[in-house]
Amino acid sequence: MTGQFGNPAGAHVGPVLDGNTDTRGLVDDVEREHLATGYGAKVRQLRKGAGLTQAQLGQLAGIGVTHISRLEQGRRRPSVDATKALARVLSPVLDPTALEQRLAGLAGESLREGAARRKRRQENKHRREAADLIGKQIKRVRRQIAVAESRGLPVSETMRALAGSSLPERLAPVQDDPGIEGYEPVRSARDRSEEIRDLIKSVTRGRRR
Repeated sequence: MTGQFGNPAGAHVGPVLDGNTDTRGLVDDVEREHLATGYGAKVRQLRKGAGLTQAQLGQLAGIGVTHISRLEQGRRRPSVDATKALARVLSPVLDPTALEQRLAGLAGESLREGAARRKRRQENKHRREAADLIGKQIKRVRRQIAVAESRGLPVSETMRALAGSSLPERLAPVQDDPGIEGYEPVRSARDRSEEIRDLIKSVTRGRRR
């Protein structure tokens, strides 16, 4: 999917869901009307039907009241995480999947990935890469141990401990959190630029260790 609306205004502050400091996702007038009459109106309808105030919905969903207000007014692009959190609280049935998809459909091309989700995805990628690297090191140590034992040479306890490590097996299954089935969130130019900056920072931190 490609976005058809204007770029969100404001500078990103941090990967938070409470909406009080993260200004990314704020929208222009055209997109605001689209969101207010669709996504925002549906959230407001469900919230009032459940007898909840914005503050109460925010507490139950883990989202700040400012964020809830902006979503209902169409003043903020909804993220996948926020949509899933709202659906868990507002869904009239136990399984929130149908409501997640309904809200995602109403958001359309305004549905965004969100900084928190992107950060988790990047961290999981690093964990899998680290698990793969450690796994290769362990295989190499095991081969060294086999060669040493075949020649009757001593093997240190450190090498045996590394060879028996289950760390790669524990890290490798890490998966990204599921999104909303059938919907791909928009990744704007701003999102991609910040993802690149985050990657550069993580690489720099790794070199300093």
